[in-house]
Parts: sequence; structure tokens; C-alpha cells
Amino acid sequence: MILCKLAALCAILGWNQNAPIDERIALEPAPESAQAQEALADPKAPRSVAIYDLEDLALPPGFDERFRELAPDARRYREELGAERLALMERAIRRHVRPKFQRGLDELQVHHQSVFVVTATAEQHAWIRQFLGLQRREDAPYLNFDTKQLRAERSALEAIGLEGPTEVIADKARADALSASFDATGFEVLSAPRLRIGSGSHAYMDVFNEVAYVKSYEVVYVHPGPQAIADPVIDVVREGTHCDLAGIEIEPGLYALDFEFERTEIQRPIPTKEIQVTIDAPPVTISQPTVLTSSLSSTVLLRDGAGVWFRVPDGERELLLMVQLTLVPAPTADSGALEDLPECPVEVEHAPAEERELPPGQQRAREVPR
Repeated sequence: MILCKLAALCAILGWNQNAPIDERIALEPAPESAQAQEALADPKAPRSVAIYDLEDLALPPGFDERFRELAPDARRYREELGAERLALMERAIRRHVRPKFQRGLDELQVHHQSVFVVTATAEQHAWIRQFLGLQRREDAPYLNFDTKQLRAERSALEAIGLEGPTEVIADKARADALSASFDATGFEVLSAPRLRIGSGSHAYMDVFNEVAYVKSYEVVYVHPGPQAIADPVIDVVREGTHCDLAGIEIEPGLYALDFEFERTEIQRPIPTKEIQVTIDAPPVTISQPTVLTSSLSSTVLLRDGAGVWFRVPDGERELLLMVQLTLVPAPTADSGALEDLPECPVEVEHAPAEERELPPGQQRAREVPR
């Protein structure tokens, strides 16, 4: 199937399948400065076109074991996971390729959802090949994210060195010490969820409490007879935390973390108000809750043990979010890696062991320079 797609693309666009690929490009260590990370490719450098077949990267290593013989619901779930993972890789290439793409010269196109056609310089192609090689690692570690959300006075945050709106803490010892200091008096820890995902995966966590209240009343007139009935209208407000994380290794030891955070809280006590809904009945009481929402989204580059914190205004105090990355070695097949995977949310019928081999050639990417 993929071979047919690649052949069709080559025939239409006239690419030379026999042209050699220069493997001598050596990548420098990952840049630590924003200037190096944002450097643009040389507009005068020659460009070539390469086709990257990512069919074998649609799911993280080990996840195929959950879909041996696919029922319709399981097949649809796998397609959703694959589309999500490939979209994450596409976004990572566009954002983090080194040097950065020059608009109008460098380009990434997606064909058939799993084929990337890239026009770029030799250095950019070398970066992409290394990036895809990292995604094919069967021993890639899991990404463990320790998050803490707390509320405190501005003076208490600045007293432990949290000045400014945000900072990336590259030193693991300092990140550990900072996280431990949040248990001290003066900090109100709101939540501390922990998430573990595979590189190139996405996960989210919602912790909500639903609060019901009387929003208004509907008046129903009953006939015959002058009778009016006030029927309460109940509404529900959710308060709690939404945390959305996606992490992927973009260069050896360097991980790009995309995350969204939102905290919703109802101000208490909930104010009430009396209203008159009928002319011949006493007033009724309705609630008018005030909902406070703090949200942020960001993309940061972290190494093992590093962390990042953000300060957000929260009424008279401040809300602090800290995320720390810790790499966890992936279990081997002998240690029960497959059993450690989360349960598939849909029913899957498992095929016999001898039928689990993937077709030959499905595990490799094919690149065709022009």
C-alpha cells in the first residue's frame, strides 16, 4: 500500500529514486540559547525533496500489541491514536527543525496521513532523519511529569527565588529543592497530579467537582383555575483542574513539552438573590456563582530532571504551576512491558502469537531525494 503511494508520488513529481543521500552531515549538540534555536536556514543553500514513510510510527513502541486482531471499535481507536501521534511529529518538525524553515523555500507536506514530503536543505534533512530515528527507539524511556499547582502570596514566591512570570530550571538539584520547598507553610497546594507518557504520546487529566445550583425559575400556569407553579431550573458548574500534556524527544536527551493548564474555582460563599416570579407567591432564592478561571499554554524544551514554573494572577494571591520532567527506563519485554500498558478502552480480540508478525519492510522509512 505504502509502496504504491510512494511510487505514485515519485511518478507525478519526477523524483529520482536512485539519487544518493548524504549521510555525512553531523549534527551539533542541541542548542541551549534561544538565538541558536531560532536560526533560519541559509536561503542560498541548495534544497532537495525527500519522502518519509511513517506508517510504522503511527503508534508508540509496544502499542501494536494491543491491536492484534482488530474489532471495528478497536480499529477506530487505533486510527485516532495514530493520527494524534503523527500530528504531534509533524508539529515537532515544523517547530523545532534546525535550522528553522525559511518560508517560501522549505516546506513539509502530508500525503495519505502517513507520508511526509519535505523540501529542505541537507542539514535540515539530517535533523529530520535523526528525529525520526529517535521515534523508532524501542527502548525509549517514559516521560514522567510531576506537576504541582499551588497558591501563595507574591512575597512567599519571591522569597524562594521565583521572580518574574516564568523560568526554566535546568539544574535537577535546584528543581528538586524547589519542589520540596512547596510543602512549607505559606503555600496552599491545590493539586499535584503525576502523568507518565511515552515519547511522542499525549495524555490529559481532569479532576473536577460538580456543584449544582438553582439558576432561575420557570413559571407554569395551570388551567383551569388561577394557579401558577414556579419550577426551578438547575444548572451545574464544574470546578477543578484540567492538565493536557504531550512530550516528544526532538534531539538526543532534549524533549519538547506542549501543555495546557486550566484551573476553575467557584468563589465562596456563593452569593444569592431573591426574585419575584409570580404575583401571588412569596419571593424565591436563586444562586449567582462567580467562577474564577486561570489558564495557560506553552511549549518548552526540557532535559531529564529539568523543570519549568509559571506564575499566574489569582485574585489577591498568585497561582503557581510547576512541571518537572523525569525519565523512566522503559521495561523490557521480559519484564512484562506489554502487561504494564494501560488497558485498551475498547474490546480487542487477540490473534494467535504466530500471526502477530508485521509484514516485512513495514518498519523502515524510505527517503527519496531529488
